[in-house]
Amino acid sequence: ASVPLRGYIEGKEAAEAVVRERFPDSHVILKPSVIFGKQENAHPLIAAIRALGPMQEPLMTNTPLSRLSTLPMVGGVFLPWSPVEAVARAAAEGACGPLAKLTLLPADIAKFKL
Repeated sequence: ASVPLRGYIEGKEAAEAVVRERFPDSHVILKPSVIFGKQENAHPLIAAIRALGPMQEPLMTNTPLSRLSTLPMVGGVFLPWSPVEAVARAAAEGACGPLAKLTLLPADIAKFKL
């Protein structure tokens, strides 16, 4: 069976392995879910989807829908989305100094929200 985004997934895993090998104690790997934020001049369809970001978080954390995140292959779509500002802040702080974790998952990245 064909795996959606197979090349992306395999490439990301290979890159993460190299980062861990070359910088075992001084790296940060970000694993956000869907990243959302404001984007001026975005196509109206893309802008409408991104506008769902703030509404999506409470739905995917406080309702039975959160159980969908355990589905193979598509479960990541049901994780709370990651605000672009939180992803950027996590990346910047990780680049400037050590963080408590070397790999940040969506819940970890959410702690960087302003």
